[in-house]
Amino acid sequence: KWAIGGYSLFPNLSYSTDNDYYKAIHGTDSPDNCNAAKEGTQNAYRFGPMSKTQRTAIGWDGSKIWLAVFQSENAWGVRQFMIDRGCNTAIMLDGGGSSQIKYAVIRNGNPVPTNYDPSGVNRSVYSMVRVAAEEWV
Repeated sequence: KWAIGGYSLFPNLSYSTDNDYYKAIHGTDSPDNCNAAKEGTQNAYRFGPMSKTQRTAIGWDGSKIWLAVFQSENAWGVRQFMIDRGCNTAIMLDGGGSSQIKYAVIRNGNPVPTNYDPSGVNRSVYSMVRVAAEEWV
């Protein structure tokens, strides 16, 4: 069992266009307008879902967890990425300088720590998702 905060990418729902999706999550208002909060929505406008920036997302396809970091993507593009991997549940996590991923690559039979920071800043991040997988695909 696990829980994590973010806003849903709704990969299990169908939208005709990206604008329909942004309207559904209330992601069309300015992030500066706190008075635009709307009951019954995610008020995702606060995260600038239409703008292309560094993004982090996590998804579940029924058997695997998908973690992804993007250098420059909007919420619709991240949503499509998760759908293309068969995810029926996916959420957007923090973005900007917090969008980083650390992982190990196997070199000469040994794990070598590697990280990807799309912003290039390599800032310290204290909130993370850690996966201790039995198998990596």
